[in-house]
Amino acid sequence: MHYRRFMLYGDTNYTMRDYGTGKKKHPLYAVYKDMVRRCSNRNDKAYHNYGGRGIKVCDRWLGKDGFWNFVDDMGKRPSGEMLSGRPRYTLDRIDVNGDYCKENCRWATWAEQGKNKRNNSTVFLWGERYTLRQACDIFGISPLSPSIVNKLGTTIEEAFARHLENNYGERVSL
Repeated sequence: MHYRRFMLYGDTNYTMRDYGTGKKKHPLYAVYKDMVRRCSNRNDKAYHNYGGRGIKVCDRWLGKDGFWNFVDDMGKRPSGEMLSGRPRYTLDRIDVNGDYCKENCRWATWAEQGKNKRNNSTVFLWGERYTLRQACDIFGISPLSPSIVNKLGTTIEEAFARHLENNYGERVSL
């Protein structure tokens, strides 16, 4: 029976028990439960993107008082209208390869989370990191795909510099 419970729900140290504290009724409990499950339960469909890559939940957010520490550290979820039946603000890791902890988590909109994905193409312009979409928006040009840049035989940064040179007549150092 214990082995079956372990296979279904993962490590018993991460089991979500209420202990009569009312946390199951808390609006952040589902967010917390999903975060822990993604990182610790091998049977979770998203485990390979989180726990399978070595992403963990900090010790402070685990255990009997872990949920309440999570609530204290993250604070209330910012209010906002629902988008397509989902909350406007969700839990986001600032460093997509970092662990879930107070220093690396924030409440972010779906648009902000979309800019913070592993598969985004990034560009360094003026020493700042931008997604390819953000850089194209800054320059007011349609998004350049990495395949087009590869055909040009140049880097993305050089393609942006060339675009500015062609449109404004001066060489720009990015």
